[in-house]
Amino acid sequence: VNGLVYEPHMYSVPTAGSQGEMQLDTFSKWSKDWGVEIMIGEWAADAQDGTSIFIENFKDRGFGWTYYAWRPTTGRGAGNMLYESDSSPPTIYLEYVVNALQDLY
Repeated sequence: VNGLVYEPHMYSVPTAGSQGEMQLDTFSKWSKDWGVEIMIGEWAADAQDGTSIFIENFKDRGFGWTYYAWRPTTGRGAGNMLYESDSSPPTIYLEYVVNALQDLY
């Protein structure tokens, strides 16, 4: 079998020595050992620095990613969604993602 993608979720910002960094190291090892691609399927940070750390680590490791909530949510609480409606301005979380992408790419 080839072309497999492993899609874990992350909930800890991968700062040096953290649980998040340990998870990324493990995912990198699995990718090499098993020959699978890694795509982080869910993650979110509460501030710009955390968002930048996540995206920088994903880029450095060649991981794909998607964000926790790209669209409005109903009935589940606000969470870290990137926009609230088609007629409202972007949320601060979308600004964090855009800023990180501009800085890193």
